[in-house]
Amino acid sequence: MSIRYKKKHQKVNHNGEVKEVFIAKVAYGSYINAMSLAQEISETTTASKSDVLLLLSALEERIGFHIANGNVVKLELLGTFYPTIRAVAVDSADKVNQFSIKSKGVRFAPSATFKDMVAKAPLRLADRRVFNADTHPMKKKNE
Repeated sequence: MSIRYKKKHQKVNHNGEVKEVFIAKVAYGSYINAMSLAQEISETTTASKSDVLLLLSALEERIGFHIANGNVVKLELLGTFYPTIRAVAVDSADKVNQFSIKSKGVRFAPSATFKDMVAKAPLRLADRRVFNADTHPMKKKNE
């Protein structure tokens, strides 16, 4: 078990000067969907796969409800979900309104145990090749 990384080559603009740099980036593994996760959880608990799916669905709905109402949702064993907004700065308090807010979202802060699990995960080079900045795992070859 490890977090795999790859070497990425990219150009960056630093103070008006274009520099070529290399940086480590996560090499994502498989996408784990709710069905797979539910199956794994059912195999390690007394809950059935359908019970776990029902719970995950209810958890999504309830967290979404509370975030949409401006509440912070703290799940001590997992982490905390915070509602967020992105807004533009304006020159007077009177101009701060719903139109100065450009987007809404949610931020997740993992619990101490969750964060520690990730911090202790070993790292492993996934591929010796160097990838270009335009190489992205979600892009189709003809894009």
